[in-house]
Amino acid sequence: MKTLFLFLGIIFFVIFTSSNYVQAGAVLPGIKTNVSSLHRHNQSKEIEGYYISEPMDGETESCNISLNIKKVQGRYTYNLNISGHVFKGKVKLTEADNPKERGIIFQGVKWAENNGDISRTAKQVKLKLPDSIEGVWSESGIIIQNYGNSMNNYMQIANCGQKYINLVKQ
Repeated sequence: MKTLFLFLGIIFFVIFTSSNYVQAGAVLPGIKTNVSSLHRHNQSKEIEGYYISEPMDGETESCNISLNIKKVQGRYTYNLNISGHVFKGKVKLTEADNPKERGIIFQGVKWAENNGDISRTAKQVKLKLPDSIEGVWSESGIIIQNYGNSMNNYMQIANCGQKYINLVKQ
């Protein structure tokens, strides 16, 4: 039985390694940039723009938030208006599990509240408030999870009671 599995394994290996199959994003001879990096470059250009919060699917309300992202001297900056309070700073982009998404971090906006993981903070140790808001960018916009749950209690933006903030590019 082991011999049969070994034989089948060798056959599959030979078939797949000798075929002309090329994975998406693979570097081909004579091509200096792969498909994946081209896709990332185009995504970065699409991130620039003006965004307004809109209700998520199934919801009727949204927060009073607008966002403008610009590229200045090779770096992304933002102006974030939350109910009349304006924040400005740098945008940091990170990789995400899904190739059509990017992590997005707005540096310089202090969280409203951070009680952290209650199983670790049973002593009620006061945690430092993070000074950047994180979300996920995709072609449909930016989603920010505004607050956690009873096990991981935090709130990024105090003037917004929405669990998920949906920022849609205009």
